[in-house]
Amino acid sequence: MLLSHPTEGLPTVILEAMACGTPVLATPVAGVPEVVLDGATGVLVTDTAPAAIAAQITATLSGDDLAAMSQAARAYMQQAYTFDAAVARYRRILRAVSSHR
Repeated sequence: MLLSHPTEGLPTVILEAMACGTPVLATPVAGVPEVVLDGATGVLVTDTAPAAIAAQITATLSGDDLAAMSQAARAYMQQAYTFDAAVARYRRILRAVSSHR
């Protein structure tokens, strides 16, 4: 569970957890919703009251889709955040920038 503030961007711990196959419960701020796909690779938590957080953690851990969510989190990181994926992303960005000259 990571309660972030809008100034955090995309906390590295989220990417690291997902790369290990750990579904993430996090607040939907900054870049978090781009990787924590609600119900697929993790859970986006909007109610940050302690009781609500506890209920969400309990529900996630006891849900039937926890194993699938874990696999999806790891697969997403392998697809989007490997070295090769980063190179391809930068290549697209650089081509787009160079075509606008």
